[in-house]
Amino acid sequence: MTKLHAVIILLVAFFFSCGEKDSVNISQKRNNVINISGMIEEFPVEEVLIHDGAALFGSDRYLYIEDYRSTGKITSVFSIPDGRYIGQFMDFGAGPNEIASVGSINLVTSEDDGREKAIVVDFGNYRTSVYDVDSALIDSTYTPRRINALDKTYLPSHYVYVNDTLGFTRKITIRPGSTRFGQALGKYNLLTGEITDFAPEEHIEGNRSLFDVSKETQRVVEVGANVDIVVIYDYEGNVLRRIKGPNYKPVAEGWKSYFSDVKIAGPYILGVYSGGDWNTKGNGKRIEVLDIDGNYIATLDVGREIMTMYYHKPSGILWFSFLNDDMQFGTLNLEEALK
Repeated sequence: MTKLHAVIILLVAFFFSCGEKDSVNISQKRNNVINISGMIEEFPVEEVLIHDGAALFGSDRYLYIEDYRSTGKITSVFSIPDGRYIGQFMDFGAGPNEIASVGSINLVTSEDDGREKAIVVDFGNYRTSVYDVDSALIDSTYTPRRINALDKTYLPSHYVYVNDTLGFTRKITIRPGSTRFGQALGKYNLLTGEITDFAPEEHIEGNRSLFDVSKETQRVVEVGANVDIVVIYDYEGNVLRRIKGPNYKPVAEGWKSYFSDVKIAGPYILGVYSGGDWNTKGNGKRIEVLDIDGNYIATLDVGREIMTMYYHKPSGILWFSFLNDDMQFGTLNLEEALK
């Protein structure tokens, strides 16, 4: 082999390695801003009082509104997509069949009977319970089934169910003698209560991230609350894409608020983005829209502070809870907004 051939081979190997690295690590500008505030349709809730700051989640059948400030029934249920009021369930309190502080609520369709179940992580009573939704809605004496007690040293926040032994969560670690806590992504076994670390090498100290899971593509999408970053993983924790936003810094900025929510909506990743001060602009008014591989599509300017989102895949409708006085809940046809 001549020296020239050797040099050519080294150059080819170098360029291929650079290309492979760039396919994972990218920097992203987001400047395709679309004002869609006029496309938001209000969803009025008149049948029941729901406090400000309520959270949305749902299934193909029902829209659920979690009122964490309620001292009665915590969760109100509406049919979807028409929004008809169905009823309420889940009593607030410290009793054996009550919920003191909701850490997360996950909806699962049972493989045994096809019925919808709500898996509730209760931080206040340190336990996980399961509700049969239809039974709880019609039976005032309904008793939820308890699965396990929670370890008081670490808690599963924002748990996303995949199956009984696999789920993903924000692992909240309680620091003894302190009001401070640690947070990192973890895998959660619902049956044993065990939480194991997920991609710990990607954790940025001080960054309180958020995430969502796509069961169809077996991907986990993590966004930074204090770092302008989006990371896409497979279920094993391998990084498929690491996307640094226009305001990215390699350390957590505790006083800054970047992403305040994230949802996987069919072929899209939707990240609610603020970029402002944590104390005054903690909840974003814009949605950064990426495809499922992390490629930037558009920025939707909603014009209101977004508390939470829920995407109803059968109808293509995105549901919002807002922190604005003029509209508490609203809907958006996502595909129409992206045209």
